[in-house]
Formats: sequence, structure tokens, C-alpha cells
Amino acid sequence: MTEEEYKNTFYLLNEASKVAIWTVFVTTPKGVYNIGFKRLLSDMEKLNIWFYVVDPIHQRVLGITKGKKSKDHDTDVRDEYINKLPREPIRAQSRLKNISNYEFSESDSYKPKKFVMYEILPKDVALEREKALVRKPRYREIFRTLLVIDKKSGLPLINYSREDLGFDEELVSGFLSAMDSFVGEIGGSEAMDEISYKGFSIHAIYGKWIKAALILSIPANKSLKERLSYFVVDFEDRYAEEINIFLETGKTSPFDASKINPDIKDILDV
Repeated sequence: MTEEEYKNTFYLLNEASKVAIWTVFVTTPKGVYNIGFKRLLSDMEKLNIWFYVVDPIHQRVLGITKGKKSKDHDTDVRDEYINKLPREPIRAQSRLKNISNYEFSESDSYKPKKFVMYEILPKDVALEREKALVRKPRYREIFRTLLVIDKKSGLPLINYSREDLGFDEELVSGFLSAMDSFVGEIGGSEAMDEISYKGFSIHAIYGKWIKAALILSIPANKSLKERLSYFVVDFEDRYAEEINIFLETGKTSPFDASKINPDIKDILDV
């Protein structure tokens, strides 16, 4: 977690109090070292957050602070937010319960003055071991490119390709040229449809202002389709200001790839 990412996370945690009664923040020893334990502790207590550190080396969970119920919780805002979510959560509980065998000791937790950095893990050891435990994104092997396109003009706002393959301009250019012939197939429905193009499987979905096309080596499963659907809703909500600037000026410069690309990787798990 970088300084910029933490500032954005702090903002999101503060905003989360409007839709959630309880708010939880989870990081790893590496995140603690990057931001600083005392700073994290102070911020989480200030925001009334349940704060946990997950140690993947020793397979344990450390509870640092207990959260408090939100005083800003608004049921109307909550319900509106929930309606935008996919039918199956991005991280469904049915999946989580089968993968976690980490140790958690409640009697040793929620005593922030007790924890010191060496109890979490020496920094050099934490960084080296945690790097080796990084999970491979679930859909990385089949992912090729994501295009975010202006619904009205057909112009691309964002394109993101797998780093080791790079941006295939010929493939994407050919796809955009062929979009008109696909409109009858994918443009008339709110559901996502599959289209084959030059040996690739393309899944597209329309939002209010944008359409997103996911180029894959094989057809997407249900979970990935719902992730794409959620991404469109989230993108239009999070980058509404940038979309409006584009509609008025035709400029794509307001779209900051350094902020958007991590969202793409996280939501689509690529």
C-alpha cells in the first residue's frame, strides 16, 4: 500500500460509515510497515474501525482495535448502494469459509498498546516472505484487454491490457471497427453477451454512459461476468466527474490510469 493508496483508503473508510453500521480495515505486515503502526492505530481509532493485521507467514490474524457503530449510517444510502452490487458478492462468504485456517486469539487481541512491530514480523523478513506468497489473480491467464468506451461516440476512454502481453493495437483497433456490426447482438440488452472475434471471446455490457468490453482467450464464467457488470456500475459512480468532462470536451486526460488500473485488477481479479 502506497501513501496515495492509503489516503484513498482512508477516504473510502470514512465514506463507508454512511452505508455500513460496522466498518473493518484489514492489512498485512507489509501494509503496516509502509504506513506506520502508530499512524494506522490513530487513524483507525479516530474512524471507529475494526482493525486487523493478517500475517500470512505465521497464518494468524491479529485484532488491533475494536470498532464502534457508525453514527452516520443512512439506511436509504445503504439500500441504494446494495442495489448496485452484483447478485453474488465479489468475495462471497461461501468461498471465504473454505479457505481460511488462520489462527485468531480473541483473548490476545484488541490491546493496541501490547503490539510492537517485532511481534508482527521483522521488516526484512516480512517483505521477502510476503512477496513469495502473493496470490496469482484468478483470471490472469485468460485475460487480454479491457476497453471502456463512450456509449454515444464509440471512442475509447480507457484501455488496460495484461502487462506481460502489452497493448495489442491491431487487435483492439479491429475490434472497435467491428463494433457497429455487434450492436444488434450486444447493444440491445442489459445482460452480458458473448461474441467471438478472431479467436477471442468478447464480453460486453452497457452502463448509462459507457460500455465495457472484456477480451479473453476463452469465454468468461458467471463470476467474471458479474465482476464486469459490477465494474461498470462502480466506474460510472466513482468517475462520474471525469465522464462528464469527457462528454463536454472530448478529452480523456482526466482519466488517471494509475488510479483506475488498480481498480480494474482488483474487481476483475486479473
